[in-house]
Amino acid sequence: MEKRVQDYGKEILNVVRSNVSPAVLAKRLQDFHENDIADVMSELTVGERCKLYRILDMDTLSDILEYLDEEEAVTYLEEMNIKKAAAILSKIETNVLSDILQKFDKDKRRILIELLDDNVRHDIEMINSFDDEEIGSRMTTNCIIIHENITVKEAMNELVSQAAQNDNISTIFVVNSNQEFFGAIDLKDLIIARRDH
Repeated sequence: MEKRVQDYGKEILNVVRSNVSPAVLAKRLQDFHENDIADVMSELTVGERCKLYRILDMDTLSDILEYLDEEEAVTYLEEMNIKKAAAILSKIETNVLSDILQKFDKDKRRILIELLDDNVRHDIEMINSFDDEEIGSRMTTNCIIIHENITVKEAMNELVSQAAQNDNISTIFVVNSNQEFFGAIDLKDLIIARRDH
């Protein structure tokens, strides 16, 4: 298994260091998992990494960053244009994003937060409003939320519409009219309820 991982690393390094066009390079890198690319980032030169920042799409870059520890992620984000860094950060899970942002110096963190996508910035500001010791500082906003007193069909429609932005769908959280936590439903139970109605 270890040999296979090393082989992927060598292959990725060879692909990045080849003299192919950016379009061909981007296509060849699609054959590799983001985790494998993350594993070789430290072996690339700054120039080679900058080439990747230019040719890879935002989703791929954000996935690569999620496989790195926070310090490494900050190092690579510092090599990018700040607007591009903020765009990539806007695609990262909020709990991971919060951890990465904490590793930036205060001024840079403030600028990055201002440049984040509006919804992501709101989520980060909410998470950061908690002290590190409070459970709220560890929360994520990647979840499905529905209102109480809706039908099974309406709940399924909400699940489908929110699933595009949230991949954490195993538990559906229910809120009351005041947006307060009311309860939770297991996805399996909702599916069974749908079958019975």
